[in-house]
Amino acid sequence: MTAKAALATLLRRSGLVVTRTRSTDPWYAVAGLLRDEKPVIFDVGANVGQTATHCAKTLPGSEISCFEPSPSTFDQLNTVVGGLSNVHAFNAGMGSQDGKLRLRENTNSVMSSFLLPGPAAWGSVVRESLVDVWTVDGFSEKHRIERVTVLKTDTQGFDLEVLRGAEQMIRGSALDMISCRAHVRVDVRRCSPFRHACDPRA
Repeated sequence: MTAKAALATLLRRSGLVVTRTRSTDPWYAVAGLLRDEKPVIFDVGANVGQTATHCAKTLPGSEISCFEPSPSTFDQLNTVVGGLSNVHAFNAGMGSQDGKLRLRENTNSVMSSFLLPGPAAWGSVVRESLVDVWTVDGFSEKHRIERVTVLKTDTQGFDLEVLRGAEQMIRGSALDMISCRAHVRVDVRRCSPFRHACDPRA
């Protein structure tokens, strides 16, 4: 067995699959893995629909649920995805439990967060809004979603809380893939350290 084949075997035993793709775009790799499946995608921290519109094009036939807590950004999101029948937008954030949290809305919407800006942040907080927060587990149960193909979360440092709210689905192997942003610089305070993404014991 070649070293390459041995490495691929080892990764498969660890639950990882290596695939070749002509693009560095991860969604094309996802499309290659799924083939004829009709994926269910949760876009947490959807912003103005950058990921959702790309997924709708890359993964035709997918069902995409977008979650964006900012009222003003949600209006833009609705305008962008409103004509896409397979994309459903919800004006709420995701976290470890249902409730309401204070969202710090930034002049640059991609920097809006439930956490305070850190020393590497840019833009400035223009308002604080009390917004709805749900859990992945609760939303899935309410809408009778038994399996999520891809959970994408990009929530400015709040991603670990999103994953905690998906604990039941993770434990039940009802999440096939997770796309999670890991911070390597402190652009929000009290975010999960990068080592949490690398060390399963953290």
